[in-house]
Amino acid sequence: MLLLLLACTAECPDADCRQAEILELWPTDPTAAAEHITALADPIERVAVITTLTERHPGQTTDLCEHLDGDARTRCRRLNHRPHLRISPPPPQVSRRPAPGPQTPNILPDAPEPFAGSPAIPALGCTERTEPKSCRAQRAIEAASAGKARTAVGLCRGMPGELVWQSECVFHAAEKLLAPGGAGRLIDAGKMCQSAGEFASNCLAHLTRRVSTEAPPASTPGTGPWTPILVAAEALEDHWKTTDPEFAALTVDRLWADSLSRSYARTPEIVGNPLDLLPAAAHPHIHAAAALRMLGTAEDRAGSLADWQARLTTALAVRAERPLPPSDVPLEANFTDFWPEDAPGEESIPAAFGPGNTRRPMSTAPEADQRLAILEAAARSLPPYSALLDEAAHHDDETVRWNAKRLQAALAEEE
Repeated sequence: MLLLLLACTAECPDADCRQAEILELWPTDPTAAAEHITALADPIERVAVITTLTERHPGQTTDLCEHLDGDARTRCRRLNHRPHLRISPPPPQVSRRPAPGPQTPNILPDAPEPFAGSPAIPALGCTERTEPKSCRAQRAIEAASAGKARTAVGLCRGMPGELVWQSECVFHAAEKLLAPGGAGRLIDAGKMCQSAGEFASNCLAHLTRRVSTEAPPASTPGTGPWTPILVAAEALEDHWKTTDPEFAALTVDRLWADSLSRSYARTPEIVGNPLDLLPAAAHPHIHAAAALRMLGTAEDRAGSLADWQARLTTALAVRAERPLPPSDVPLEANFTDFWPEDAPGEESIPAAFGPGNTRRPMSTAPEADQRLAILEAAARSLPPYSALLDEAAHHDDETVRWNAKRLQAALAEEE
């Protein structure tokens, strides 16, 4: 086989020809393409081919990364684990709708890009490297980890090739800037995300999701353990309210959605402690997260909508007086967005973020919001509570009927 591959490769007069041959072969026969790559005698040529393949087919070339070293291997592995590179993201929007809440999960602030005028800057020592993109990306990560947001953006802007790789570089560097300092670096990381091109909205959502990992179990008594989340919410509100007050409210809403879903996934029993410890803006997310935990782990799936609401109300009336060990029970749930955009006439229905950068209808009336949250949990549970959705599709309340039918249609389409 090796002799055959060498013979085929020899038919090409230069590296460009061999690369084109391998790139054409990969979609139909990746095994043969990988064998061609292994047969390449020049390690620099091998790096170039694997890098190009990875950029064209992220998520499919993980095994090839082991043929690389240093920064090139690091970048290859990272791109293979970045799912947003595999699909074109929906166009982000500045959220403007008559009812409260996001009109889509893919929102951006109506604010100027802080680093718009920052030029590309040289990455010292990278031009001589075998794979300069990987080297430059690593330099950007190092700058971001040191808190140098503008420098990191400038390094990414010098990335050769398609614009998407500059955007991906900024996206990843923003996450790295946030990582060492937690919520304290949240605003600077958010400024970087505004320079992440088509990934800007996704980047901003990733930041709040990362901060949400600091949320304590919902059974935790006392405000202290919630301090990192409360500080992050205040920082987001203070930063964005001067340029886009609506986005300020929405990004905090997304933080509550992610934080409460993590908090209730970690609690050994469903209690209402967060209702006493967190602001009113977080309460719809307490309903949603508690309902998802309740229905997602219930052994007995029987019961009407009224039955489940009574159980949720009873559980949220309980308070844990002492810390409890975090739960190790995995919460199975589907975070597909069942309401990615408003259909005609739905602009007047209040919305809130859900876990995983999704969206759901909500109500400012606690009992009504609990019913909507229970239906969302019924659809997200694995398997869905089909009988509960069937019942709700004939409910007396018009919004409950609409929500149940919308969820049924979304589940049917997903199948």
